[in-house]
Amino acid sequence: AASGAACLTAISQWGREQSVELLQRLGFTHWPGPCVATLHRIFRDLDVTALETVLTQWWQSWLPTGGGLAIDGKTLRGSENGEQPAVQLLVAFGHRLNVALAQQAIQQHDEIGAARALLSQLDLAGWIVTGDAKFTQRGLAEQIVTAGGDYVMIVKDNQPTLRADIATLYSELAVVMDTVTETVSCTCHGYRIERRCLVASSALRDYCGWPGLEQVFRIERTVTDKRNGKTHTEVHYGITSLTPGEADAPRLAALVRGHWRIENRLHWVRDKDFAEDASRIRTGHASQAMAIFRNVAISLLRLLGHDCLIAGT
Repeated sequence: AASGAACLTAISQWGREQSVELLQRLGFTHWPGPCVATLHRIFRDLDVTALETVLTQWWQSWLPTGGGLAIDGKTLRGSENGEQPAVQLLVAFGHRLNVALAQQAIQQHDEIGAARALLSQLDLAGWIVTGDAKFTQRGLAEQIVTAGGDYVMIVKDNQPTLRADIATLYSELAVVMDTVTETVSCTCHGYRIERRCLVASSALRDYCGWPGLEQVFRIERTVTDKRNGKTHTEVHYGITSLTPGEADAPRLAALVRGHWRIENRLHWVRDKDFAEDASRIRTGHASQAMAIFRNVAISLLRLLGHDCLIAGT
């Protein structure tokens, strides 16, 4: 994957162009490197579940823990083949490390079940699990805190009672100002000026009955177009198991923003730089195997300090 080869033919050709010394370092015992048919057979029949498990254990055995751990799903669009649906994978990605620690196949579009299986593989002590609103589920929150981790979750209409409770609190915020921390940031991207305000409160800690809940927060995001002065405002709510001492408003804002590194630093790179969506490698387990190798390549390159990962450079 790191070589820029996107298909099995290109991978085989790259291997056959390398020196004996390099192939030995990669573990090969026969020269030249494997042919296309051999790669096809290996990738098709590979036990991807076992490989994912071994890699997750390896990452955890030596990487430092702590900080945000984003979970998010990705569809391998090129893997769709007739009646065979496209492969869907759920990834756990360290915000600070820029490493894909674990990956789990999503069966029958059940992302919640996949998330439970994914997180059960990880030692969550010291990690703060972040996810979008679909992962805001009592069972997942309880699993995370029971395993010694923490969470930062967005609350939308899939949890109507919780959302209503938080909205009511913020309509009467003056009553609980002693429980509040706040942060405001302003950034400019091209013609867009974005102002983000996060207000956190611990007032609902003993009220909602949500597993591990310590604080709720409100995010107001206002975007102004400098060309015409038009503004657009969005409001979102969230919850966290982190106490005010562990995460005030500025840290919660950083964790919420940091969650999207999984899109910008992993999913986007797999699609654009490593041409994942265009890949037609899809027989058996081959598409998931290639996704595993892309994750490893990207993660190792990030750890080595490479910011630009354009394939072949």
